[in-house]
Amino acid sequence: MDTSLALPTNDTDVVALTARARDVEAHANSLVLASDADVEGAAAFLVDVSKARQAAEKRRKFFVAPLNRHVKAINDLFGALAGPFVNAEATVKGKIAAYRREQQDRADAERRRLEAEERARAVAAEAARVEAEALALAAQESASTVNEDAAARAEFEARLAAVNAEDAREAANVAASAPAPARSVVTEAGRVTARKVWKFEVVNLDILPRVYVAANEKAIRAAVQAGAREIPGVRIFEAEDISVMAHA
Repeated sequence: MDTSLALPTNDTDVVALTARARDVEAHANSLVLASDADVEGAAAFLVDVSKARQAAEKRRKFFVAPLNRHVKAINDLFGALAGPFVNAEATVKGKIAAYRREQQDRADAERRRLEAEERARAVAAEAARVEAEALALAAQESASTVNEDAAARAEFEARLAAVNAEDAREAANVAASAPAPARSVVTEAGRVTARKVWKFEVVNLDILPRVYVAANEKAIRAAVQAGAREIPGVRIFEAEDISVMAHA
């Protein structure tokens, strides 16, 4: 489909203005100012040039105005057409981000649970060790009065302490290996990647520094991307940004 438009080079007014433009340029090049009268004539000539330029601009707008209206109508059409695509993309990105937050929260909760179990085991192991040492010391001090059952209990408590300590070490290894959500999802069609980014929203315009008010969000975004984490009147927060790259 050929969408090109012919230029109005054969329009009567355009032809006349083209000829007038050549004459004006030639006359300007030939002007010689040697007296006040010459300057007055040049000033009158400039008035005529200005009027000719205004006529040319008026004719330009005559041809361009309907084209601009047509371009605006096309832009509006495709803007409305793109709306569902934009909404769909935002919806799916939001769902992916929500799922990843949920998975991360679960991983964090599991890590905290394992850490709590590790601490409990460590406390129990230490208590058992202390008790075993106390029993062993008591057994040494009163070897003549302690029966074989007490000695056996002391040995059992010592072994239990060693087992609890081993359990604590295993729990620490499990906690350290708690899985985190995958950052990228790759399909035959393309790749969807999640990454942590810093974002912001203006929450109090009254205390926002003037430099950011004057430059609007562009200056704030540049400051945040450069590492700013505190700006009066702005809430700066970390969020996940979902990027999509389709395979060719």
